[in-house]
Amino acid sequence: MKNTTAMRSIALAALFVTIFAIFYACSDGVAPLDGGLPDATATDSGGTADTASDFDATPRPDGGPKPDGGPKPDGGPKPDGGPKPDGATPDGGPPGAIVHVPSTVGGTTGLAVSIGLPAKARFSSGKAPVVVAIQGGWDETGIGVANSYQLESAGFVVIQFNFPGGGAGATQSGGTPDTRGPDALAAVRDVAKFAMGLLADSNGKFLKDLTGTITPSSTNIGFIGSSNGGNASLSTAGLHGTSIPALKWIVNWESPLGDGAAMGEAGAKGGVVNPTYNDQTGVFDYAKLKYSSTLNITKANPVVSGGFYIDVNSNSTFDTGDYQTFPLFDDLKTKAHYSVGMINAAVQKSIFPTTPPAHLASASETATWWSSRDAANNIKQALVNFPNLLFTVEASVEDHVQIAPDHPHVFAQYDAMRTNGGKFVRLCADRAYVEEAAGTSVPTAMDNAANTAFTRANLRNSVNPETVDSAIALRAAACELADRSEANNLSTNLTAVLSP
Repeated sequence: MKNTTAMRSIALAALFVTIFAIFYACSDGVAPLDGGLPDATATDSGGTADTASDFDATPRPDGGPKPDGGPKPDGGPKPDGGPKPDGATPDGGPPGAIVHVPSTVGGTTGLAVSIGLPAKARFSSGKAPVVVAIQGGWDETGIGVANSYQLESAGFVVIQFNFPGGGAGATQSGGTPDTRGPDALAAVRDVAKFAMGLLADSNGKFLKDLTGTITPSSTNIGFIGSSNGGNASLSTAGLHGTSIPALKWIVNWESPLGDGAAMGEAGAKGGVVNPTYNDQTGVFDYAKLKYSSTLNITKANPVVSGGFYIDVNSNSTFDTGDYQTFPLFDDLKTKAHYSVGMINAAVQKSIFPTTPPAHLASASETATWWSSRDAANNIKQALVNFPNLLFTVEASVEDHVQIAPDHPHVFAQYDAMRTNGGKFVRLCADRAYVEEAAGTSVPTAMDNAANTAFTRANLRNSVNPETVDSAIALRAAACELADRSEANNLSTNLTAVLSP
């Protein structure tokens, strides 16, 4: 359930974060030019597309921050970080002590890191599992924004951080934003090394030196990837696994994995399902793909023209009823990136312009761009690096962005993790943990056995109904995987929570 009870205060908090980021835009390069969120549709000379939506996976063409994560009362785009339980503060808890961690991508300042502490460690050994919360969206700020799902109160040490170039003042991270690319993944790597006790902060202190009476575990470390943060969680595991050997588990929430998912190519909130997408096979039919040099491919000023659309009515003109997927722009607003499949189809159909506009990424540029930003490219290597990695993807009937009925982004990560040898792969947390997190019986919570071989046809009926609070489910998933890792319990289902 995309909870709405606490949403008004959350929306105000998200607005404050956005205004704060805009104020410091001279250094971050993210100031919006139009002073507001883009419209849900784009207009060309031929008419208005009715399928484009403003959601977390598509950054503003002017580089401004995108909402991502928790629900809004009106069902629109979500404030950054993830869904919020009743009574939660915007980040699930106030930021803890702020330190800076040296990084190859953090400049002389380093990466700003927040340390949230529990009152009591979760495990009977006196140690606390450590979770790195990876914020969603495409901007750089995570401290005070990334959702901790109140895991401090569940006995976790919670690490939040700002990507290169993110934050301001005491929470400013050094380095330069790269739209969640290789530098962002290197940042996750270095923050994870700090969380594992493998890297000291800029004052020479390790995590254990900064947690007072709480002893952080150096062997039970996990990631929570909220929305697009899930691409960073799995890609970091794949591309930097040898540097972060203590990573034991990952929980992702409705993360846009798979070709085109980050732009909602199969269909996104505010629009309709792509008529060329087959939800039984997961395949796009690009037979009606067209290029228009006058097509507006941005959702706010400045207007950029020249891009692709689906010519639904086959009249070779972009007009009402045609389908448009907006590309992802880089932080410098110089390159527009469509999906690999769409660009390859355009090349094969000989409709990719012979002399393309400067903003249109070529096929090779497109493949390189998505190689690190779409974690579907890195799951196989992640499991080579971490053959015993525990993984849960949380999802519910009404996704916070995607509307294709087969939940293609959820299927993409679950199936790839399972078929590439994942030892423990789960869709939604064990009901025993959901009920513990909720403090009450939740009979409607899905209780799928781990490693179930879902198909596109039956996965859609195996995600949580909207009666299950997504934030509670995510808290449950993290607790379950941390406990399973500590107890070395990989049973496919539980009748009660573990007590490691």
